Amino acid sequence: MDRVDEHDGDDMQAETGLASDGNFRNEKSVAWDWDKCKPQLVNGVIWRPSSELWKDFIPLYADGRSRIMAAECVNCHVRLNANRSTLHLRRHIQTCPVHCILKNVEVQFSEYGSKFRKCSSGDRTPVDRHISSSPATKRMDPKKDQNTPSAHAVHDWKLQRRMIKFGVFESSTTNLDRMIHLKETHDLNSGSEPLDLIWEAIRDWDLDQKLFSLISVGDIRSNERVSKLKDFLNQRKCLPIGGALYNIACVDDVLNNIVSEDQPLLHLVGDILEKFIQAHMSSSPGQQQLIEVMTNMTLKCPQEDAKRWHKIYFGLEVLLHFKKAFPSEELLSAKNTRTVESVCNILRAFYHAFEALCGPFCPTANIYFNELWIIRTTLEEEASTDHSELATMVWKMQEAFDEYWQNSYVWLSAAAVLDPRFKFAFIEFRLKQAFGTDAAKYVSTVRETIWELFLEYCTAVDEPSVDRSNCDSGNVQVAGLYKDSLKDWDEHVNAQASGEVLTELDKYLDDGLLPRKDDFDVLNWWMSNSTKYPTLSIMARDILAIPASAVHCEAALSNEGLVVHKQWCTLNVKTIEALVCIRDWIK
Repeated sequence: MDRVDEHDGDDMQAETGLASDGNFRNEKSVAWDWDKCKPQLVNGVIWRPSSELWKDFIPLYADGRSRIMAAECVNCHVRLNANRSTLHLRRHIQTCPVHCILKNVEVQFSEYGSKFRKCSSGDRTPVDRHISSSPATKRMDPKKDQNTPSAHAVHDWKLQRRMIKFGVFESSTTNLDRMIHLKETHDLNSGSEPLDLIWEAIRDWDLDQKLFSLISVGDIRSNERVSKLKDFLNQRKCLPIGGALYNIACVDDVLNNIVSEDQPLLHLVGDILEKFIQAHMSSSPGQQQLIEVMTNMTLKCPQEDAKRWHKIYFGLEVLLHFKKAFPSEELLSAKNTRTVESVCNILRAFYHAFEALCGPFCPTANIYFNELWIIRTTLEEEASTDHSELATMVWKMQEAFDEYWQNSYVWLSAAAVLDPRFKFAFIEFRLKQAFGTDAAKYVSTVRETIWELFLEYCTAVDEPSVDRSNCDSGNVQVAGLYKDSLKDWDEHVNAQASGEVLTELDKYLDDGLLPRKDDFDVLNWWMSNSTKYPTLSIMARDILAIPASAVHCEAALSNEGLVVHKQWCTLNVKTIEALVCIRDWIK
């Protein structure tokens, strides 16, 4: 008889409290430490009874006992007593929160997963997938942070973002070389670096031949091992134009660092704001006036865990609206009024950039240039203020922003060029404003990058796809000999064809600009013109899918980062990964 059948036969005794001899049993006669119970292994595999129940539980035995003493739920990893009855185990399956979630979304997740895998597999033509790493700041415990890589892609001419991995990491060194060359499996429960998880996500989703760019925060971008991963991917010819667009700074990370907690600009207006709030919260009329002003504002009140600069910005908007609604010379001095207005203008530009670039709906990359340009011009205007202390603070912010601008203007400009309302005319106009007489070399760099990328796409479209995984080393060497002997012929054919193909990009740039409309859908335009620009539309689709931020919208203005439900923190990390990814996919 199966062991679980013996347990099932004890259900009636368990309910009545009778032992097998008919006497009332003493529940406290034996106390077992379930944490010390272990599963029974047979040939290295956990042994389970044949009952369907044990598909959801792991039977655990105590030392020296042949009878099942406890059961561990494979979903939530809770351990339950199993030495007498299994009725409560069946009840647990019906109420287990993790089991219910996984069961309810299993079909939906399978459907989404198959669609995304279908889109992200196949040959490299077109190169249509991007991955961004988003290591949030939420700490699951004092020594571990979480990392949530997401894939950004255009499917059916709709921009989509999907979280494809979740893990925790510590400040410990792991061997990326072994993971790459030996294809080891990353242990989500062990401390590691975010880069290991990123590589595993690339490998598991077959994105190595489709990776266009990597958007990451400062800690990952500055990691020396990022260059090692770039070199490895370049050796396999996975990255377009030699990885020039590979390691892009996360705009959320950059902007938050500019207006960080220790920003003197915030301290300058913080005292003014605190005095204003204290003065009007101390009396009922003042409170009523504040409530009236805040009610009439369209700006959303920041959450409790919002970043300090966001809270100060909201307070400054309240202060200025209050001053307009209830004019009073005693409210603010003329000097303080100018200071508040200047700081509020700066923070307003940052806030609107966050809303546009890190919002709940994935924006296309063609809008990034202008949103960041607004910040640049705002800093320039406020740096010319008569307030010397404020001007010095703004100049330091401007210096930090210009560093980001110098490193990012190429890919930001490339996306804007592929907007038929702007093209190169817009970039030339803006870069002349930014760099003056030196603008020509910057425009030339953007132009050369776009042409180089376009030529690479033309080559990818012309080349037949080859399944390299089925080629042994001998075949590769022989093929290499023939390839070298015919290299001059390939160059001759490509040279003849290039004159015809290049006209596609020339034609797009020579065509007139479209009228500027706020509701313009750039992806829809490229879909409608894909027959006119077959190769260029593929390139545009990939560039426009580059995300500005590696951080999810709910974490952009929050100190907490991407929040994992409190009750999930006790679960196995693989279970948390399933829950977090499922929650993201079915939103």
